[in-house]
Amino acid sequence: MGVAAAELGYTVGAISQQMQALQHEAGAALFIKDGRKLVLSDAGHLLLKHALGIIAADEEADQALGDLSDGISSTVRVGVFGSSALMCVSPAIATLALEDPHIRVLLQEIDPEAAVEAVRSGLVDIALCLEYSDLPISGGQSLNQQALVTEPLLVVAHEGFPEQGVGSSEAGFLPGELSEGHEWLLPHDRSLFGQTARRLVAEMTSGYVKTHVVTDTALALALSSAGHGLTIATQSMLDFHRNPVRTLFVSSLERTLVLLAKNASLQRPSARLVHQALVRAGRDFSEAVRSQGDR
Repeated sequence: MGVAAAELGYTVGAISQQMQALQHEAGAALFIKDGRKLVLSDAGHLLLKHALGIIAADEEADQALGDLSDGISSTVRVGVFGSSALMCVSPAIATLALEDPHIRVLLQEIDPEAAVEAVRSGLVDIALCLEYSDLPISGGQSLNQQALVTEPLLVVAHEGFPEQGVGSSEAGFLPGELSEGHEWLLPHDRSLFGQTARRLVAEMTSGYVKTHVVTDTALALALSSAGHGLTIATQSMLDFHRNPVRTLFVSSLERTLVLLAKNASLQRPSARLVHQALVRAGRDFSEAVRSQGDR
């Protein structure tokens, strides 16, 4: 009691009163008299064990709050889809693991067309989505939108294309050169990609074309590679799935990978650091694609 009083700057009587109050709250004797001294009872040892745990947890909480100034937090949830992982998510996570290992990134696979709602609802803190040159995304003023990678849409077919009777040139096929006899593998027209793809097909052909509705990119490229139709892709799709196909035409229509986050979420240092890592990774990927094109 005397040592505790000296350490805390209280009188011995004040410490004794505090211990009596603590015993009353505990409902058990915490001390046993040993001559003129006091030793802990079984209840005292048990309470001491838990008290030390409470003190340690309090110190950890103080440390965690202090670390926020360095951008450290527990979890940042990121909404992803297939090719976005190739383009920037995986490189960003690798960078964060080295630079900010205390940030925990949780990935949630989402449909890119549901990304705006996923961020607004709080399902994820940050999300990657897609917009097309004729169908831009509008997230509103509450969302931060940042374009990362822009790619032209490509018309692709199996490596043996063109078929007999269809001409080609070094510049590739020109709009209107593909006959109505060719079949197409396209996503559903309810999707933004499907709508844009059909606009491109309309530019490349005239009149009715036979269309197979194939939503999965990997399946569409596999079927196209096997000679079952032409399809629409981007270079990152081709890199991701690596099917042996031939690019017939490079369109003026483009697909852009967009990073979405609530402005309020970016006030969290941890979310801001994840956002910055994704932006850097996206720019690195874009630069790599640009350099590859220049070569």
